[in-house]
Amino acid sequence: MKAVITSDLHLFSQRTLAGDFLAEFQRRCRTADTIVLVGDIFDFRWSVHGSIAESLPHASAWLAELCTANHDAAVYYIVGNHDCAPEFTTSLDQLADRRPGFHWKADWLRLGSTAFLHGDIAHPGLRTDGLLDYRRQFTHHRPRGTWMNRLYTFAVAARAHVIGANILYRTNPVLRRIERYLTANDPSAASIREVYFGHTHRRLRGFEYGGRIYHNGGAPMPGMEFEILEAEIDE
Repeated sequence: MKAVITSDLHLFSQRTLAGDFLAEFQRRCRTADTIVLVGDIFDFRWSVHGSIAESLPHASAWLAELCTANHDAAVYYIVGNHDCAPEFTTSLDQLADRRPGFHWKADWLRLGSTAFLHGDIAHPGLRTDGLLDYRRQFTHHRPRGTWMNRLYTFAVAARAHVIGANILYRTNPVLRRIERYLTANDPSAASIREVYFGHTHRRLRGFEYGGRIYHNGGAPMPGMEFEILEAEIDE
């Protein structure tokens, strides 16, 4: 079955360039059997709408429209660190109740021999059981204010986010941490052949590591490479 996969759109952030890719994403979704959203599709920490309560209706409407436009496709949402707020996951439960083709996961998803996860478990220093602790700093926070947004915009203009990603998320250590996580959470992890993840904002296509093939579409942020991914998934 044909799958369309994307992550790290960071919708609602002032700095995302996702708007340049949404028409292409929607076009590809129309021919897909499965759509997998691999976390940080929305960014509640840096939302231009302000509070999570003010951002939620926009996120819910975006997802509902995606499901309506692709009613024959299965839609899977895997939350990331920027969209793991309890208020949002409650809204995902409500959407799943209304739409049988919509599903969501808090951590990772497996379809046949392919695994999908946001990838924040690959953050340096995290144990395989440390994901909840890491995300707690994102689930209980107030959205960033004007001055923090200005500072972040300045850092992006200076390409500090690119330098930081290259330092924090070197390919081999990232994949080694993901390998450990999958092995710890799936007794049959040895049969996983391909892995799609996000979080690092570093594009990675067809990289072989530990007998598996890894893919990351990157992020639509200034100075970063990004692409919408497609795959043939065995059921």
